[in-house]
Amino acid sequence: MLNDLEIITKRYGQDIKILRVYAIGDVHVGSREFNEGAVKKKIEIVKNDPWGVLSLCGDLGDYGLKNSKTNVYQEVLTPREQQDYIYELFLPVANKIIAAVPGNHEDRLVREVGICPLYDLCVLWGIPDVYRENMAITRLIFGKMKGSQQNTFVLLTTHGSTRNKHSKFISHFDGVDACISGHTHTPSDTPHGRIKVYGHG
Repeated sequence: MLNDLEIITKRYGQDIKILRVYAIGDVHVGSREFNEGAVKKKIEIVKNDPWGVLSLCGDLGDYGLKNSKTNVYQEVLTPREQQDYIYELFLPVANKIIAAVPGNHEDRLVREVGICPLYDLCVLWGIPDVYRENMAITRLIFGKMKGSQQNTFVLLTTHGSTRNKHSKFISHFDGVDACISGHTHTPSDTPHGRIKVYGHG
């Protein structure tokens, strides 16, 4: 596995004028609340978008264990079945995944049994280079050359915990154009910026 601070760089041709970044996380395959139709619809959108790329922000599977908050006896799929299902579900868009970060549901398997399910999936999809353990910084380079430069967009993907903690976490990063976080299960758009003060006149 690569270090969190090792930047993932994705280069696209000069014919790519725009990129649309989609995010999927907290789908909880294996739980009774898993909305299969909604997730398949989103994956189909990503698959059919020639300018679409995908960031995975954790909790793809529910991965309930006996000592976790999740009621293991209410799971509709075993962890192994969840893993197989997630593999097939995301396989059609695996070549579009630009970052993959685990959530607390994946982390429980790491802590309890030493298995890292999202990393294993990335290996099976042939993209272990986009996996990061806590956060992924992805640099997207695309578009027509302007001298020796192309458009560059920097994305930070993490799973987060509470919205407040996530907000404090991302405030430590300069030079990041957008941040994606999972965990809260509540869609939100919270622009962040810093005021730059010039001390010399």
